[in-house]
Amino acid sequence: MRQPLDPPAIPGATFVRHLGTGGFADVYLFRQQMPQRDVAVKVLRPDSNARASAAFDAEVNLMAQVANHPSIVSFYTGGIADDGRHYLVMEYCPPPHLGQRSKEHRIPVSQALDVGVRIAGAVETLHQRGIIHRDVKPMNILFTQFGHPVLTDFGIAAQTGTGEESPGGFSVAWAPPEQQDGTGPFGPTIDVYSLAATVHGILTGHSPFEIPGGDNRELSVLNRVLRSPVPAIGRSDVPAELERILAIAMSKDPKRRYQSAREFALALQNVQSSLRLTPTPFEAMGVEAPTGTFEDEEGDETCAAPIAVFSSHAPAPASSVPDEEDDRTVAVLAKVDPAPAPASAPQSGPANAGSTREDAPRASETDEAEEAPSRGFGSVVAGFLLVLLLVSGVAFGVWTVLRGEGSTVAPAQSSPDAPPLDGLPSANANASITGLAGTVTPEGVTFTWDAVGTGTTYLYHVEDPKEDHPVRQTKETTVTVPVVPGRTCLSVAVRNSDGRSSNEAIECVETP
Repeated sequence: MRQPLDPPAIPGATFVRHLGTGGFADVYLFRQQMPQRDVAVKVLRPDSNARASAAFDAEVNLMAQVANHPSIVSFYTGGIADDGRHYLVMEYCPPPHLGQRSKEHRIPVSQALDVGVRIAGAVETLHQRGIIHRDVKPMNILFTQFGHPVLTDFGIAAQTGTGEESPGGFSVAWAPPEQQDGTGPFGPTIDVYSLAATVHGILTGHSPFEIPGGDNRELSVLNRVLRSPVPAIGRSDVPAELERILAIAMSKDPKRRYQSAREFALALQNVQSSLRLTPTPFEAMGVEAPTGTFEDEEGDETCAAPIAVFSSHAPAPASSVPDEEDDRTVAVLAKVDPAPAPASAPQSGPANAGSTREDAPRASETDEAEEAPSRGFGSVVAGFLLVLLLVSGVAFGVWTVLRGEGSTVAPAQSSPDAPPLDGLPSANANASITGLAGTVTPEGVTFTWDAVGTGTTYLYHVEDPKEDHPVRQTKETTVTVPVVPGRTCLSVAVRNSDGRSSNEAIECVETP
């Protein structure tokens, strides 16, 4: 590692210690006097060439545009020191970075998903401004003093459409094939790949194509990045669906990946919902929110906001509140408008504190006097019909009790135990499917499983984060479903006679 130079004099700040050294810059910790706070100062080395100097200045200007995003490290100022060195002053985030944290201890799946969605919001914000970060990796994700993950190091970020769409420099272990061999499109899918590799890497504690104890020289890793399939994470607590999402996002072919950081984030949010986790809000500047997700209690839409914040949840009508399983049907619920608020509310105060709906019309009793005869006749007819219905109901109830049918109570449709209509099966303590296996056939992917008794109804559902597939049912123990590029996964559950479902079994088949 290159030896750091003595720090420059920064106006209004005192040098504390050296933090790190990169290819063409050193980073120092300074104590700013007014306002009093610790800041990180990145300083360009004086022996840097003109290209490095231009890249540094571009980084300063870029950070000034996007640093107010909650998941991008805050930028304070920049300038030229008395000795001629360029510098930028930014938020100090105490070590360790995410890469070091993942090596020191096992990162929970919940935290990996949360970081993935938050950093995806930062990446999408860059993309909306035509900027590709090109170096998303765990080492470039820091944590603020409040524990919030933030993206940093925009040293090799590039603007699309400027004629310099393939600038040099990349991290072998985290960059996609087209960035490493100089082929393929220059666009958002580069960062989508690197972000997926980051999520994959923090779950394993090493880069996706690194082999613990194996040959991990750069050329060996590069060869695996270009030619080997995405390896399995190998953790029992990592859902198969998350493995499939990461495989899609890290496809060798950029066209087969998620085409935006937003699409990738929504796929991660769906995994959070399936794990009964509250989906992390997706925050991105310049992103138009999906229709129906920005409504207050009165149903008024927010037309514009500097940062669009939305999750996979959406408001539902008061008469149909979704249970936890309904998190999986967010694409449908997002289109449902909330129930309208009442047009007016009763007045409050001592004068009407004890009033009822019958008391309210008394101010107009004189105007309604002429209608009294007709209303009286209507009341008599209504009363007669009500008595007739009551008598009929009592008679029917006695009849059903005598037949022994009066003890059966149908569950209400809005009950939490009621089966969902268009989501995945709700879990209970009943036995699950066993022996689920899949095989690629000319017609698609054929899945089979062990029979559970005779005449059993099975529910099955294709797990696909890019497309909604309905829940279907069959009495057979085999189904053939269309191939999903990358990996085809099927969940199967038993539907019991009471309408509830068992825990679903999930099996995936590689379908490159």
